[in-house]
Amino acid sequence: MGRIFTRFKGKILDFGGGYGLLVRMLRDFGLDAYWTDPYSKNLFSKGFDGSLENSFECLISFEVLEHLLEPDTHFQNILIEQSPRFYIFSTESYGEKIPPQNWWYFSFLTGQHISFYNQKTFSYIARKYNYHSYSINQSFHLFSKEKLNIKLIKFLVERSDIFYNYAKINYDSLTWSDHDKMMKSLENKIK
Repeated sequence: MGRIFTRFKGKILDFGGGYGLLVRMLRDFGLDAYWTDPYSKNLFSKGFDGSLENSFECLISFEVLEHLLEPDTHFQNILIEQSPRFYIFSTESYGEKIPPQNWWYFSFLTGQHISFYNQKTFSYIARKYNYHSYSINQSFHLFSKEKLNIKLIKFLVERSDIFYNYAKINYDSLTWSDHDKMMKSLENKIK
């Protein structure tokens, strides 16, 4: 197991991070994660705002891509300007054919889902920006600068109950250091 788990020391940016809950959870686990979202307020990870103007080794976007009006502009900003080692994202992908109009993910009544992808789309985008494309399942995807063992990744994701405790010993929670940082910030405001 020791060869599988090497401590990830890079900075992570949650692009489209909503209220910041995932960033808080990643930091509590021990990962150096930051938040950005132009459409939401950071409630749970205050003090750990990030920006695409900074450099990050890993970017994550959960349930963001289907909301993009201009996906290619997004991928240019993320994959060329940021050039992260990994881009991890979720969006529901469809098969080889365009789904019927009653596909639940279209969500016509809300008008929120406006961009849709399949495996060919992901492969095209990854190749265009010199990445490798991997899908763990229909919803969970990864672009990587390097080739990865997708079977191992799928196993680790699907059976996280097996390796979570082992992985956890490689990280020290940032909860207390974050608490100290926030307390110092508040003390400075009072002075």
